[in-house]
Amino acid sequence: MFISNSSLIPPIHFPKGFFTGSAIDVDLSWYLALGVALSNTMFINAFTMQLPFLASELVAKRVLRYLQANSTTISQIHMNKVFAPSRFSVHSRMAMLMNTLIITFLFNTALPALVPFAAVAFTLAFLVDKVRLCVAI
Repeated sequence: MFISNSSLIPPIHFPKGFFTGSAIDVDLSWYLALGVALSNTMFINAFTMQLPFLASELVAKRVLRYLQANSTTISQIHMNKVFAPSRFSVHSRMAMLMNTLIITFLFNTALPALVPFAAVAFTLAFLVDKVRLCVAI
């Protein structure tokens, strides 16, 4: 059995000015200050977190293939490197998706509009990952 003695835990001292914001509760000023900014960030994040992966797969690979196809000295090993699929970094994808999930769960009760933004972000991430993994470009 674990017994905890609260006298052994030192009190938490917050820096001066901490918890002294202008919003007392989740009211109109909170929505105007934080709610709108958070909603805009989540909406923009739903689309922009897919851009680096789409740019690397759709644009950079095709340009590289075009330049290599017009080269005069091409070997089979070199062409295999050009047409090899790019590395799928699970850790960066998971970090982006977990960021969206945790922000949505954290502010869901105050901002229910974040749930559709998260759904759009997860759907786009699924489609982009499906294109990157399943479709030969």
